Parts: sequence; C-alpha cells; structure tokens
Amino acid sequence: MKTTRSAEKINLKHVLDIGVDVHKETLCFYFEFNGTEYSDECRNRTSVIERKLRSYHKIALAHGRKTLRIICEPTGQYQNSMFRTARRLGFLTCYVNAEAVSKFRVVETNDTGKTDKKDPRVIGTLGRLNKVLRFRLLDEEYLVLRKLHKIYDETDVSITSLRCRLSNLLVELFCDYSFKKDFLYSNSGLALVEQYGCNPYRIVVDGYDRFCRLMKMAVPRIRTKTLERLWEDAQSSVLNEMPSGYVEKFEQHLYWLLDDFSRQEKRKEKIVNKMKEILAQLREKDPDIPPSTPHVVSDKNMASPYIS
Repeated sequence: MKTTRSAEKINLKHVLDIGVDVHKETLCFYFEFNGTEYSDECRNRTSVIERKLRSYHKIALAHGRKTLRIICEPTGQYQNSMFRTARRLGFLTCYVNAEAVSKFRVVETNDTGKTDKKDPRVIGTLGRLNKVLRFRLLDEEYLVLRKLHKIYDETDVSITSLRCRLSNLLVELFCDYSFKKDFLYSNSGLALVEQYGCNPYRIVVDGYDRFCRLMKMAVPRIRTKTLERLWEDAQSSVLNEMPSGYVEKFEQHLYWLLDDFSRQEKRKEKIVNKMKEILAQLREKDPDIPPSTPHVVSDKNMASPYIS
C-alpha cells in the first residue's frame, strides 16, 4: 500500500540545518555558518517556535541559504508542534536515529554524558553528513487510520486488564469456581452474572431446583452437567462463610467491571468498523490497494499503520 509522497532531491547547499534537542517544556537549537556556532533555547510552544524559526530563516537568507531543515530525534509527541510549525512555514523536517546520536556523541566528544548543549550539536553534525531519516507526510485518511489503530491498541490493553481484574475478583468472590476464564463471557456465564452476580451464597440460598430453573430460562440450551458443576462449586465456596456485606461489595464490583468490559468491547467494534470504512474510501482512490484475504489478512489489519 503506497502512502508516501514522491521524494524530491534537495540541494543541501541551499539549506541551513538546525539541530534540535527536544524536551517537553523546552527546545535547544544548534546551527553553524563557516565555523561560527549558534546555540539557542526556547519554550516548546507554537507561537514561540514560530518566532524562532522565522528569525533563523532571516539568518539563513542573509548567508545565501534558501530554507531551513529542522532535525531532531523522535520523542513521541513533543516534537509535533515544532514540525507542524516548520512545515506550515515551508521548511524541511527530518529525524535522526536516537542510537546514532548516542554513538556519534561518543565519537565527537569522547564523552558518554548527555547534555542539552551536546545533543543539538551532534544532531546538526549528523544532518550535515545527511545521516537522517525521512519524516513521512501522510494524507488525512492515513493519519486518521494511524490514530484509530493506536486507540484500538489502547482499548485492547484495557480489555485485557479488565479480564485479569475480573478473574482475580472471581477468585475472591467465588473461590471454588472451577470454569475457565472464557466461561464468564459466554451466554451461560453472563446469565450467571445477571441472575446471581456470580455470588455463590445467593445460589445456595435459592436451592438447586430454583437455580436450575432460572438459569434454563435465561439460557435454554445450558447443559445439565454445567449446572451441576456450578452448584457444586457454589456449595464448596460458601464453606468459607464470608460476611454478607463483604460479599455484596465484591458482587457490586463485578457488575462495575463487566459494565466497563462491555463498553470497551463495543468501542473496539466501532473503531474497527470506522477503520474498514476509511479503507474502503482509500480503495476507491487507489485501485492498487489489495483486497483482504480470508484467514490471512483482514481489513482491520490492512488498515493498520504497519501495513499502510
């Protein structure tokens, strides 16, 4: 899937390289002309960055350079304001590999120490040697897909965390519960939650006949062996004789966690549907995007940033 724009060759003789060490609150700049070094620092704030870049551009023009190239290490999100501002002003942007900066710092300074003054200089040197990484410019649809995929991953992590918490909670509430983790999310498991909140004390108080009747009303095809096993687990669990008020809190917590789990599952489904919708729009624009292959790669994976 082709997502990057055609690369254009740049005449570096017309470019002033600005090495930047990026932090959450501040940016440290370095550049040089004919052996004269310039270093500067400013707040990592869009309006401040714009003023600084405009002033550097004036310096570049005064020395016969046409534009700026802003170079930094990838820092997650903290370089975004600087790169967006630079692009809006018509300047170039690119990355340098963080490991290359670390190793080159040792070569250039014979020192492994990291400082705000050393790193921008090392980054600038790597820029002059053109040891840079391309900063990809993506169209809006691909940017949205990338963001949706990140949200999907975060939602998936939340779901996994909730499943673990529910499993741990069941150990405390229904200590002799003998079913595998996935049973709780089946029709039979959800019926057990709806009718009894997985509370073994409530199951035993109702009695075996009423317990079976209520469960079969909720899940007509539930197996008798499953009901017998749940009943035996409940009878064994109540031998712990935990205080009723204490057990009620566990039951309430279980409902809350399952509600969170359900919302996250629905959210993940909506994200996947939106990703598929955007992928369909991209296929209309670009016939070279291949279709999904059943049991090999799905539309969801096709829409992920790793494929795109």
